[in-house]
Amino acid sequence: MTKDFRDYGINIHSRKGTWTRAKCPKCPPGKKAHDSDLAVNLDSEYWVCHRCGSSGSLKYGWTGETDHIIEIEKADTPSNPSNKEGMYKYFVSRRITREVVDRNNIQFASAYFPTVKKKKDCICFNYYYGSKLVNSKFRSNDKDFTQSKGGLKIFYKLNDIIEADEVIITEGEIDALSFEVAGYKNAISVPDGGIQPNWENIEGKMEFLKNSAEFLRHVKKFYLATDNDEVGLALQRALAQRLGKEKCYIVSFREDCKDPNDSLKKYGQHSLRLAIENAKPYPIDGVHTADDFKSEVERIYTDGYPEGPFTGLDSFDAHLKFHEGMLVVITGVPGHGKTTLTVYQLCRYATRQDWKFAIFSPEHSISSLIIMLTRQIIKKNFHRTSINRMTMEEVKEAQKFINEHFFFIDPLSAEKETFTIDDLFEATRYLKMKYGVKGLFIDSWTKIQHMVSKFESETNYVQRVLNRFSAFSKQTGMNTYLIAHPTKMETKADGTYKVPKMYDIAGSANFFNLADVGISVYKEESAEADVFFTRVYFEKIKEDWMGKTGVATLLHDRASLSFYDSHKQFEEDSDLDYYNDYKRYEDEMEF
Repeated sequence: MTKDFRDYGINIHSRKGTWTRAKCPKCPPGKKAHDSDLAVNLDSEYWVCHRCGSSGSLKYGWTGETDHIIEIEKADTPSNPSNKEGMYKYFVSRRITREVVDRNNIQFASAYFPTVKKKKDCICFNYYYGSKLVNSKFRSNDKDFTQSKGGLKIFYKLNDIIEADEVIITEGEIDALSFEVAGYKNAISVPDGGIQPNWENIEGKMEFLKNSAEFLRHVKKFYLATDNDEVGLALQRALAQRLGKEKCYIVSFREDCKDPNDSLKKYGQHSLRLAIENAKPYPIDGVHTADDFKSEVERIYTDGYPEGPFTGLDSFDAHLKFHEGMLVVITGVPGHGKTTLTVYQLCRYATRQDWKFAIFSPEHSISSLIIMLTRQIIKKNFHRTSINRMTMEEVKEAQKFINEHFFFIDPLSAEKETFTIDDLFEATRYLKMKYGVKGLFIDSWTKIQHMVSKFESETNYVQRVLNRFSAFSKQTGMNTYLIAHPTKMETKADGTYKVPKMYDIAGSANFFNLADVGISVYKEESAEADVFFTRVYFEKIKEDWMGKTGVATLLHDRASLSFYDSHKQFEEDSDLDYYNDYKRYEDEMEF
């Protein structure tokens, strides 16, 4: 059944144009709700409230609830309020007008600076989520910086893009203000500057995207106006990967200008307008020269290819370590553990590398997938009558981890009669932007809504769609793990099934030809009663630096649905112990 705005308590009085206004049904009691607080995009069927920040869409309902967002206290009064004129003079020296300073509620305040262990008068940049003050950043006259303890990481000037189809992203507050001086209120800034090229915890640095995601869903074009240095370029790459390279444009400045404010000071407002007008699409595919890849080739020569994440299963890792942007096709005999093994791989990447994943698996209920992950993480049985059953406390710990690392795409909850590949890509891009997911698991090929033209052969259709999956993986930097069932099963003399090959997959040999990695999963009984081997056949490894073809032999622990090397004993320790050790090490290295 098709949903209407009225189903969510939104009454639309005018349907002219792209944007209209309505009264927000989510504004909390005690707030004076106006009839025009809720901005509604009639084209994308998306809405967001200027006052409380709540948001949603007809496709997904209310997705941006704000009850959890905590408002911080306002900054302290400065010790010498008469020095406020000095703040305006500072901004004038940066070519930022008094009107822009006042419109953005920039204050002269006092804050505690940990570096000197005392309070100092300072400039205060306020961060708002709707009407809520959620963070403040402070800059003293001697260029010391600090911010509110426990403040929410979001874009600076976030409210200015509620109705913007195009958004300019800068590296600092003053850069965003510089664009506003030039006439672009739709300029925002990341909260913590650029990214060091060797920074390991990039996802932690990008937390502001998760918190700001609901304000970005409707944006059609992003202008990346970061600083022209290694730190700025690293931020540019991270933003493009999360927001979608196809939506991003690179903003460049004159060689003697390191950032937007430098351009404003030296060449005026017109220089920033020219920079936006001349922005170039973020490179995805096309014609390149060797010089375009000079630094990458030299880095690989010096440091070698990146090792990629590891599962901790020796026989598996000896054949393959996944890298970003790969299309992985998994096949096997029905009931031989394709889903269980693949989910276990993702679980190991999550606990060992802090990776996050989107899961599209209509073949299984979401609760059954969560229980499977819980058993694999805790390494114990879940069900009431089982031996060595996990405790409720262990269940809660696992669920907290799963909630932060696995995101389930459910076509039924989307209330759509069909859930197409485009719908799947859209949902995954959103999860990439908001949470930084590293991979998409599709279980299985047959559960996707395929739109095959009567004028197109099945072989050509499969080739076209797999090319789309491959391009999606490379553009987003995500791995796509696709389960595809074989078309027919051949039996051996003893009546058991032969190992299916990639060419046996129903539909087309293109599953082998177009995959970066091809895997077949096969279960065999061992001489020991109730013990099974799982053979993982690596049929295709596209590049030799990714690994090698061959067979990995694993044993399967039925109680926990886990796998382990056949030459080792089963390790009963919870994978959360490993994850907690990994996070402690990461925190120490960051410190």
